[in-house]
Amino acid sequence: GNLTVSLPQKEILLQKDLKNKGWDRDYDLEFLNSEGKISVRVLGRSKLCAGVSSLPFPLMPGGAYRIAFEVRGHARFQVLAYVNDSKRIDLLPGTALTDEWVKIDAHFISPEDGKEAKISCFAWQQPGCVFEIKNFRVEAR
Repeated sequence: GNLTVSLPQKEILLQKDLKNKGWDRDYDLEFLNSEGKISVRVLGRSKLCAGVSSLPFPLMPGGAYRIAFEVRGHARFQVLAYVNDSKRIDLLPGTALTDEWVKIDAHFISPEDGKEAKISCFAWQQPGCVFEIKNFRVEAR
């Protein structure tokens, strides 16, 4: 097993914090309120990438973090954490989405030099892709 720093369990980010374009490319973010839930829909036209990323959040070196949300759409969908704007931690490899909502529950441990991270949810090299995310949250564990 892994030894981790003991952190109080608390929410760090919520759906409202998932609002930045992951890359400055030709695609759109739409913020919706369907079924009483706020969601973000990514509409990709770019040949390279379309995605949405969270605001940066502080890390405790060696701390454990959980990322949970629901997603649906038509894309091979990936999730990663960018630590200190340089280290990539893959949380979910390319996964085919459908019209049905799927629950994602991913975890990572901050590297010893971890100061802050952003979560990026994206589709790589898929012009015409679309996906929607709701109930996004990041928690310290």
